[in-house]
Amino acid sequence: MVSPALDEILIGESEGTRALRAQILDVAENNEATVLVTGESGTGKELTARAIHTCSARRDAPFVDINCASLPPNLLESELFGFEQGAFTDARARKRGYFEMADGGTLFLDEIAEMSTPLQSKLLRVLEQRTVRHLGGTEDLPVDVRVIAATNQDIRALVPEGRFRSDLFYRLNVVPIHLVPLRDRAGDIPSLLEHYRLTLNARLSRNCTGFSGDALEALCHYSWPGNVRELKNILERILILYNPSVIEIAHLAREVFSPPSAAAGPLRLTLPPEGLSLAPFLASVEDELIRLAMERTAGNVTQAARLLNVPRETLRYKLSRILPAGGKTGTELRRQGSP
Repeated sequence: MVSPALDEILIGESEGTRALRAQILDVAENNEATVLVTGESGTGKELTARAIHTCSARRDAPFVDINCASLPPNLLESELFGFEQGAFTDARARKRGYFEMADGGTLFLDEIAEMSTPLQSKLLRVLEQRTVRHLGGTEDLPVDVRVIAATNQDIRALVPEGRFRSDLFYRLNVVPIHLVPLRDRAGDIPSLLEHYRLTLNARLSRNCTGFSGDALEALCHYSWPGNVRELKNILERILILYNPSVIEIAHLAREVFSPPSAAAGPLRLTLPPEGLSLAPFLASVEDELIRLAMERTAGNVTQAARLLNVPRETLRYKLSRILPAGGKTGTELRRQGSP
């Protein structure tokens, strides 16, 4: 049976998400095995680690997380293992490391592939001996910690290049969990949209009641290269900029229908089952592109016309339709917003 806590952490009912919940529950029953979570950026690797911790017997102990790419190697080492007074310049007092702070609980090492090779050796020693030694110290301190590591890289491919120790890889990869990208679990998108609509409404003091049919259809067919993180950020941006009562397809022009680069291939659009009003839809996309061009050129009509590859007078005419009062600056266009 899936715990309520797990339902709250992992949103969605696709086959992949249900399988992930089941895998997390299986892993949570074992409090010792290390876990390696892989997947694209934005797929929810930290959420998965927290879910494992929350569903395990370690739930009442600390969950400590650190991004291995955010600190230089020497500082990361001192943060992980702690240090003694005088171990290095500015080490004015003894300090516990993250392993000690997470004692009894879970230590989450995000972006583990960015850890330096010498530090990988020291991490391997801690995992095998279940003890840590402070920098500048001589005493081995026992720690009871489950380690969950995560990366968006293919660590196995880094081993023959000498960028990641094979013994550490196998020590971390006791229980591998791979998170599929959002584009491959599109059935979760409506649930995620609803979840973030409600949470963002509360946080931003908005009163968005939902999505129009064609907007929901477009969002469900978008490829989401930034995964769940991108979905949340797009909703947040729409609610901040437009404060709509209902999110319409016109609000998505900037995000979902922005023209790709030449290398990205042709623009992909979807047609809702119930159809749409073609002229208003095309007009809303055109208006949004004009706004973008005017913002990028700080309201310079000549430069914006070059960006859009249209005659200057044509752009002036279209601007008069968007802003009948004649305002042409990027600021005025942003203030105009979408309906």
